[in-house]
Amino acid sequence: MYNQRYAGTTKTPSEFRILDNGVAEGQTVQPTMLARCAQATRADELVIPDVMNNVDATLAAGKRFVEDIRGFSWIYPPKFAAVVQGRNPSQWQKCINAYFYWAEFANVTTLMFPRCMNTIDDNRDRRVKYLESILRSKWWEELQSIKEVQIHCLGASQWVSEALVLSDIPQIRSMDTSLPIVLGLEGIQIEKGVYVKRQSDYFNIHQVDRGLLEVIRHNVRTYREWAKDEETPTSKLRELRSE
Repeated sequence: MYNQRYAGTTKTPSEFRILDNGVAEGQTVQPTMLARCAQATRADELVIPDVMNNVDATLAAGKRFVEDIRGFSWIYPPKFAAVVQGRNPSQWQKCINAYFYWAEFANVTTLMFPRCMNTIDDNRDRRVKYLESILRSKWWEELQSIKEVQIHCLGASQWVSEALVLSDIPQIRSMDTSLPIVLGLEGIQIEKGVYVKRQSDYFNIHQVDRGLLEVIRHNVRTYREWAKDEETPTSKLRELRSE
C-alpha cells in the first residue's frame, strides 16, 4: 500500500489498510502480535496466518490464530481475510469450503487468492482461470447463501499485465502489489512485460535516483489504469526523495 500513515495520524477517507501476516516475506508472526499490530495501525483488514501452497497447514494455522486471539480487546476491530492455499483446484476448493463452513472462520469476510497460484507448474494464468471458473459455478452461488465475501488478489507474478484481465472480473474487489515500484527501481517500464523479483533491500530503500522515480510514477499510473483505479496515482504514491 502507498503512503501509509499509522497510529497517531488522521486516516484519509480513501485509505484502506491491509495488514498482511508476513508469510510472503518469510516471516513468522505470533497471532497476538498480529492483533496488536492491527490495533496499533488501525488496520481495516487483517490477513490471518497461512502456509504457502499447503492447505492443511493453512487451515491449522488459521484455527490457532482464532483460538489465540479469542478475547482480545479490540478498540479498532478489523475485518478478517483468509488466504486460499493449496497446489491444485481440489485443494483450493477444500480451503474455500473451510472458510465458509467452519465455525472458526465465521468472521472471515474476504478471501485472498495469492500470486503463488501462478507459479505452480509455470502456469501463469492459473489464478485468473480458476477465479473465472468458480465465480460462474453453482458451488460458488451456494456458498454465497452462507455469507457474502469479498475477493482480493495477493501480489503479482511473472504475468506482468495480469491486472488487465483481473479488472474485468466484476467480483474481484482489489489487488495489491509492489511490482510497479520494483520494476521502476530497475528502470523498467511496466508495459514492456519484463518481470524481476523484488530487490533484497526493498524495505530499506530511502532514496531513489530522480530518473528512476519518474519510471516508478509512470509504472504506478499505468498499473492503476490497467486495474481501472479511478484515484489519481501520484497522490497516493509513497514519497521517494532523491538528492
